[in-house]
Amino acid sequence: MDRPAPRLGTESKTFGQRVGAFLLDALLIGAVFGILSGLVVALAFVVVADPTSTLAVGTVVAVLQSFTVVAGLAYFVYTEGAYGQTLGKRAVGLVVVDEDGEPIGHADALVRNVLRIVDALPAFFLLGSALIVLTERGQRVGDLAAGTVVVEAK
Repeated sequence: MDRPAPRLGTESKTFGQRVGAFLLDALLIGAVFGILSGLVVALAFVVVADPTSTLAVGTVVAVLQSFTVVAGLAYFVYTEGAYGQTLGKRAVGLVVVDEDGEPIGHADALVRNVLRIVDALPAFFLLGSALIVLTERGQRVGDLAAGTVVVEAK
């Protein structure tokens, strides 16, 4: 996957595409880890060999959920740092760049994605969505902190 060239000046037009990209990425991560969860739970029942012992299975599921959060963060950080886009952003034609239009690195991607937690407040990414609509360059909290913008790809 190559890093696409950015179409600068389009950052204020990307809200709908960003929502679509995030939903596609969430579906991808959910599908992968849903399948893995099913396999792990099935394996846990076989290993425990006592279907009434939910403690062991519950512990395995809790660990897997924590792993999913970390792996999901790693997916966003790696793909945006290496290629400027996730698979969802690629599908809808977006790329993440710094405020000068230059490629971002993994450190920038880490900052913008760790702050998704803040963007998600108070619920359903309300704060991040409001900032994308209200800021001149369509930046959510993570973008403002990392000095990044999301623009259309050429």
